Parts: sequence; C-alpha cells; structure tokens
Amino acid sequence: MKVLATLVEHGERNGVKLLVIGGHALNVLGYRRQTGDLDLLVSKTDRSFWSDALLRLKYKSFQSHEVFERFEPGTIAEWPVDLMFVDSTIFKQLCSEAVLGDFGTVIVGVPSVRHMIALKLHALKQRQSHREEKDLSDVRELLKLNVVESDEFRQLCEKYDRLDVFTKLANEKNI
Repeated sequence: MKVLATLVEHGERNGVKLLVIGGHALNVLGYRRQTGDLDLLVSKTDRSFWSDALLRLKYKSFQSHEVFERFEPGTIAEWPVDLMFVDSTIFKQLCSEAVLGDFGTVIVGVPSVRHMIALKLHALKQRQSHREEKDLSDVRELLKLNVVESDEFRQLCEKYDRLDVFTKLANEKNI
C-alpha cells in the first residue's frame, strides 16, 4: 500500500499523525473484511496538510464535507482514500489508545476495538440506510472480540442515540 507508506512518511517528517480506520483497521483488529478504499482519521486542524499531500500525489478530491473528504487516485494502482476529520482533542484520545497495525510496508496506528466500536456507532447515528447493515455488521464482529463489556457497550449506544443497536445485538446474543 504505497500511498499509506508515503503519507505516513510525510506525516512523520512534519510531526503530523494519522490513524487507519475502516476495513483495513478492522482487519488489523482481527475481523477480516474486504474493503475498496483506504479510510484515514486525522485531526480537523491538519485537514489542509493531508488534503494537500494527497493532491500532490495526484489524487483528486471528488466529495468534500465538514467532516470528511474523498479522493480518487490518479492511477488504477492505488487505493481511493477517504479522510475523516475529528476534533483535535478526540484525535489525541484515539491516538493514546491506538494499536499498531502492520500494513506490509509500514506500521501505522489504528483505533482500539472500543474506539472502533464508538466510531461505528457514530456512523450509525447518521442513520444512512446504505451504510446501516455494513456498520452494524462491523459492530457485531468487533463485539465478538470480547474487549467491550455489555454495560460499556450500552453506554456507547446511548451516547450515540442508538440504543436500538444494543437491543438488537443483545437479542442476537452478541453481547
């Protein structure tokens, strides 16, 4: 994954961090699932740093929003990249509990299982029907790793206004 190695190297030279999220992070955490892009989490304060880096690598921005920006590669040999932006305080918290993932050519942080569940619940809070089943399936599989207690999961579901997710998964005996 050349683009990831290049971005990590660029970030390290400039003292700017990123975390891998999405399908690649799930794979590192022990839940194998296919993915078609590279999802990166960065601080909102570093948005222009990472966007500019991708543009210099011949990526093209095709969708931009306050909390994300999506890029397509200039060559078929690279992954599409999605940048997700979070408050710097939240980013530091996620980094503090991150685990290291081996991506072949580079070692990069990924959020802990607990934080990945919280990120997935945040996505589910948006109630986007096209993402609902995939994100729910990701939460279901992350819970099987037995890292998060039932009470803590319930609190996360309440925080992200998805108590229905807790109820559904409790009924399936996943928690």
